[in-house]
Amino acid sequence: MLGIRNANEIFLYDNIGFDELTWTGIRAIDLINEIKEQDFSEIILRINSSGGDIFEAQAMYNYLKNSSAKVKVIIDGLAASAASIVAMCGDQVIMPENALLMIHNPSGALFGDSADFQDMAGVLEKISDSMAGIYSEKTGLEKIKIREFMNAETWFSAREAFEYKFIDSIGEPVEISANANGLLKNKYGSALINKLPEKFKNNYYSQAVNNKNKNEKLKPEKLKAEYDAGIKAERERLKELDDLNAPGRENLIYEAKYKTFENAKDIAINLLKLENIQARKVESENLESALNNIGGISNKSRSENFQALILNKMKKIRGVKN
Repeated sequence: MLGIRNANEIFLYDNIGFDELTWTGIRAIDLINEIKEQDFSEIILRINSSGGDIFEAQAMYNYLKNSSAKVKVIIDGLAASAASIVAMCGDQVIMPENALLMIHNPSGALFGDSADFQDMAGVLEKISDSMAGIYSEKTGLEKIKIREFMNAETWFSAREAFEYKFIDSIGEPVEISANANGLLKNKYGSALINKLPEKFKNNYYSQAVNNKNKNEKLKPEKLKAEYDAGIKAERERLKELDDLNAPGRENLIYEAKYKTFENAKDIAINLLKLENIQARKVESENLESALNNIGGISNKSRSENFQALILNKMKKIRGVKN
C-alpha cells in the first residue's frame, strides 16, 4: 500500500508496479502524485517491499533523486530487487539492524524463437548495467564489483549494507511481524522470502513469531477454545465427505479424508468427472449388450437395427420423444 502519515512520511509497503491479476502494487505515478499534492521540502520514504517492475522502480528513483526535496529513506523490513533501486534515491538511507537489502539481476518471461531470446538477453543485459550504475553511484564501488553481487543475488544485513555503503547508517531494530506476514501474501514476497539465506532465516522468522506471541498472549481457555473448534471442524469435514459416499466413490472419499485432507467442496469436480466416466461406461456396456442380442437376422437387418438404436439414443439425449 502507499500511504502518507505524519505529513511527510510516505510508505512504500507493497509490490512495485500494478499487478492486474491481484490488483495490488504501487505505480510510479501513484507515488509521484502523492508528492506533488503535498509539495514537501523533506520526504521520508519508508520501504518494506520485495520488488516488482524495474521500470516503475527506476521512474520512482529518478523522480525522487531529482526532487528539490531532501529525501530520507528508511528500510523498515525489506528492500529487495527493484525496491532496492528505489532505496538508493535517498540523500540519507537508514536500515534497522534486523532489516534486509537484496540485489540481483533482472529477469523476464518471453515466448518466441531463438532470435527473440537473443534480443531479450541483450535487453536484460542493458537493464542490469543501468541498475549497476545506480548502485555504483550510491556506494562508490566499481560496476564490476556490483555486477558480482547482482550475479550472485546477494542479501545484505544492515551491517553488510553499511560496510559496502549501500546505506548511510544503522537504526534500532524494529518489530517486523506485520512486515513478514504482509510480504508472504504477495507473489514477489513469498518467492523471495523462501530464498532467504540460512543466516537470515532464523532471525527474520523468529522475530516475527516472538512479536506475534508478545502481542497475542495465548491463555489456557483460548487454547482450549481453539482446540475444540478444530475438533468440531474436522468432524464436520469427515461427515460431509461421508454424506457424499456411494458405491464407486470409496477410493476418492478415502483419499480426501486421510491423504489429501480435502473437504466436500474440494472434491465436487472430481466426483462429477468420476460419475461421468462411470455413466459412459454403463452406456457403452448397454449398447454392446443390445447389439449382441441381435442374432439370427441378416446383415442388412442387423445394420438397420443398429442404426435404430443409435437414433433412439440420440433422441433421448436431445429430449425428443418417439
